[in-house]
Amino acid sequence: MSVRPIAVCEKKSFLTASLEREFAADREITFRWFPYVDDLLSHLRLHPYEIAIVDFSQIDSQSLTQLANFSCQLQLMVTCPKGDFDFECLLREVGVTSVIPVGTNANQIAQTIKKMIARDK
Repeated sequence: MSVRPIAVCEKKSFLTASLEREFAADREITFRWFPYVDDLLSHLRLHPYEIAIVDFSQIDSQSLTQLANFSCQLQLMVTCPKGDFDFECLLREVGVTSVIPVGTNANQIAQTIKKMIARDK
């Protein structure tokens, strides 16, 4: 059994905790919470992750460029308000695999994660 680590970057750990509950029975999936995108980026340089989920409000142009550099090593998922979906095309161009509206329930996000993991197998 191999561990499949997922990084979650959000100001408060609500999504992280919800996803941990959704995957409680799955010992292969682990989550690590990062409150700041700079912490996430530093950690990604040293540790491999399968998926990174990033809150759009945490991203600026510099961090977007850095996240784009990691898009060949992992799958990126961005959560953003529906009003910011104008940026979806840009996000996908830099390598974001999935753009999820803020407020999407954890069960739906868990289903997306399962699909993303299945693509890698």
